[in-house]
Amino acid sequence: MIMDLLFNGKIFPCESVVSQSYDYIKASEDVIRLSADLSSRLSDQDKKLLSDILDNALIIQGCQEEEHFRYAFSLGMLLMHEICNMRYFKTDE
Repeated sequence: MIMDLLFNGKIFPCESVVSQSYDYIKASEDVIRLSADLSSRLSDQDKKLLSDILDNALIIQGCQEEEHFRYAFSLGMLLMHEICNMRYFKTDE
């Protein structure tokens, strides 16, 4: 049951869902290639600066993903609440 998996910490949406789209894979490969190319041109001090920038960009991205997840989950719960409270048949009451 989903509640058991959730309670026992066996569901990790942020780690389980990885896009398999062409655009995602291509962009990932480009980032690796471009990073290696840029890194070969930088001084050690500039490499450290770039690494710090990228680390902080990942933190920002993770925060955004968490907020998107929270928003989507809340929206889904509101939708389920609305669906459960819909009346499909008119009553005389």
